[in-house]
Formats: sequence, structure tokens, C-alpha cells
Amino acid sequence: MSPSPFSSDEALARAANGRWLRRPTAASPYPAVDPVSTDSRAIAPGQAFVALKGDRFDAHDFLDAASRAGARCAVVERDVALPAGSPTGLLRVASTRAALLALGAAHRRSLANTRVLAVGGSNGKTTCVRLLGAALSASLRGRWSPKSFNNDVGVPVTLLSARPDDLFLVCEVGTNAPGEIEPLARAVAPDAAIITSLGREHLEGLGSIDAVAREEAALLTGLRPGGLALVADDPVLVDHARAVLGGPAVPAGLLTFGPSASADIRITNARHEHLNNTAGVAFTVETADTPAAAFWLPLLGTHNALAAGAVVALARWAGLADDAIRAGLARAEPAPMRLSPQRTRNVCFLNDAYNANPESMIAAFKVFADPDATPRDIRRRGVVLGEMLEQGDAGPVLHLEVLEHLVATVGPLDPAFVALVGDLFARHTEWLRSALPRSTVVHASRTDVSPVAALLREGDYVLLKGSRATALERVADAWSKAGAQMQEPKPAGAARV
Repeated sequence: MSPSPFSSDEALARAANGRWLRRPTAASPYPAVDPVSTDSRAIAPGQAFVALKGDRFDAHDFLDAASRAGARCAVVERDVALPAGSPTGLLRVASTRAALLALGAAHRRSLANTRVLAVGGSNGKTTCVRLLGAALSASLRGRWSPKSFNNDVGVPVTLLSARPDDLFLVCEVGTNAPGEIEPLARAVAPDAAIITSLGREHLEGLGSIDAVAREEAALLTGLRPGGLALVADDPVLVDHARAVLGGPAVPAGLLTFGPSASADIRITNARHEHLNNTAGVAFTVETADTPAAAFWLPLLGTHNALAAGAVVALARWAGLADDAIRAGLARAEPAPMRLSPQRTRNVCFLNDAYNANPESMIAAFKVFADPDATPRDIRRRGVVLGEMLEQGDAGPVLHLEVLEHLVATVGPLDPAFVALVGDLFARHTEWLRSALPRSTVVHASRTDVSPVAALLREGDYVLLKGSRATALERVADAWSKAGAQMQEPKPAGAARV
């Protein structure tokens, strides 16, 4: 293992590929825990402040604030100045984003006792990270990405959060364009990796399902010698994984997982099941060497059993017994806006509004239609769909395909209404009205979802599913706000009607 990049100012400059404009004179050394901050409002004494620049912000504007808060140095990408007498150093780099990733990679190389684990895939990454963190933390000390920190900022932030005494660290790695995953994978240098699934994600940037598979398989470029690769049992994805790991023969460290008999780790009998009055998913995991073992997790969506099965396999590889894994999975919590039940003013929302592509849309419909996952006290159903973005030329066809699945899966339940949000659904509105003649079908713009909230009634069970930019959680917020306004006391002297 390499020495920490925060052992000295010289080590920091080498790791960040920078040169000192002025050296630090602050007395505070770099802290052993959380040595870097990208937020000038949350600087702790001794931290290195990395001044990131985005489309709508430039952290170089806040160097004075970082200095006053006690930053030992600021990593900057242009020549800047601080007031005379400031103890904060200035380290000049070509790109602060690149420097942040380089620091994360250097910190990872210094982790002598920490197993670093990576999670990628088209769908279910964040949920898998949370399941893996829950399973391992039942027996081991460690940490994992707190949110969908999966790009060239989020990945190094997760790496830099690791402490020397952590026994595991789980990083989420994502993409929306070719070539994004490989540098992140090499920075993470995982001891083990899970690729959760292959789906039609970000086709505008990636182009085709084969290109998606190639990009997701790039997660394995950083896999350490002797590491474990757990890959969803999709033949296109597995072929690309084999190519990354060295050829057509299945490498010893590559295992597939899925429901089919051909998978190395077979996940079967996935079903919704209540345990201690909590709805969740029960499933079994078996391999050629181990008999079927039963597990349960407190999340909706039988498709989540696939990632959970991979988590079981990785936790076993890490030395955990099945009972410890069961205890950990039972404590897992759903990520916000990922098939999360949410009650507001006697409406139950199935909030899956974080993001969407065709495969995750179809999976959400199955959960919404499953009687074993449905609240017992509902009066009627409603569906709110936001357009799927970044699908390129395939967008119109994919939106129609999704609606065809909606008609087949949810249509027989006679939803009271279906609201389509965004331009990409607009051309299919009349088709859906003819396909669901007993349902109210409306179209709304992304800028105003109040007409959608007006469709709701107490006792409804409503699916919210769409790309992040559609922000369909606003429907639940509007419904809640309308209730609060109804309960506001009338001002004194108000006329009676």
C-alpha cells in the first residue's frame, strides 16, 4: 500500500499533480478523517478545500471563506490570491475535478486493511449499495456511498470518506457517456465488484445496448488481481465482462447471478412477503456448492432479489455467515424515491421518481400491480409517468413500448387515471386513451404538475415514475400543500358562505 497523500504537503502536491502557488503556514495538519472538502460552508480546520467549477457555480469565489474556516490549503485551477497573512496554501492544478479524483485514488491506495467494493449497472446501483452496506455492517466496520455518488465527483468523495480502520468501503460507479466508467474504476481499484443489470440507459450518449454493456463491463478494468466479479447473467454483458478480464474463457474470478439455471449464483422464488407487518421480498440463493438458502429484505420489488442475491454471494466471500447476512439485510432501508411507499393525506404514493429507463419503468409496473405489494385500504389506483430522458432517437418508440407494458400490466386493474408528464409522451396520449377507455388519461407539461395533483382523491394508490428532471415528487408535494391550505384557519371576520 502507498503512503497517505495527506501525510505531508509534498505528498498532497504529488498526488494531485499540482504545484504550490503558496505553501500552507497553518498549524493544523490534514485530518486523518475526512481530509478533503468541496463545500466552503462545511470546512473543518486542516482540510484541503478543492475548488470545483460547474456550469452554474465556481467555488474559487469562496476561497476567502474557506481560508477563514481553517482550510490548510485550497486546490485551484487558476492563479488566484488570498489576503496577506492568510495561513492557507494554494495548490495549482490543471483541473480541480481531475485533482479530486487523483486524490481519491491516492487515498484508496493507502487503505491497507479496507476491502473496497464497487457497484455498477444500468438499474439498481444505489439499492444494491445500500443492501451491501447493510449486510456487511452487521459484522464489519465500514461505510458506503450515502447517495447516488457515482460520477467523477461523487466517487472520489466516497473514497476520501474511508478511514484507515474501516474494513470495507462500497463505491457506486455510474455513467451516461462512453469512457466515463474506466477512469473511475481504476481509481476505485475494487477488490470485488457487482454489475447489477443491463438495460437501455442513456442511449443518447451510449448509442446501443451493446455499447451500454461495454461501458458497464469497464467497471472490471480496475479489479485487483484475485478479485471477485459478480455480473448479472445477461449474455451480452457477460461477453463484455469476459473480454475485460482476459478472453472468452470464464475467468476464475467471474461469477454470474440471476434466476436461470445457467447462472453460477441462482436466485429463485422471489416474491413479496410480509414479515413482522413489513412488506418485503423473500427469495432463495443457491450455487453448485451450496444448497438453497432463504433470505428476506424489507424492500418492495421482486427484481431487487437479484441484486440481493449478488450481495449474499459477496458477503459470503467476505467471510460472513448466512445468519449474519440475514440480520444485515433485514435492517436495509430503501433509497429515497426508489419504490418507496409514502402516505400523504390518505393517499399512498409508490414513489419511484428518482430516475427512469424502460426496464425500470416495466419493473415498477409489476410492483404496482402485485396484490401482495399493494396496501389493503386503497379505493382506486392512479399512475403518473414522467418522460424518460437521454434516450436519443429511440425515445419515441421506447415511450410507446413502456405504455404498452402499462396497458398489459396495470390496465386490467382499471386505474382511475393515468397522467403523462413531458413532451415525449404527448404523441401517445390519444393512443393510451383508446387503450384504457375506462381511465382518465391526461397529458401535462414538466413545468406545471398541478393539474396532475388535482386528479387525486383520498384513498388513492398512486405510482410516481419518471426521469429525475421531471421531479414527479412534486405531485405528492402539491397534494400535501393543498391539504395544508385547506386546514389553515380563516382570518377573523371572514364572510360565511
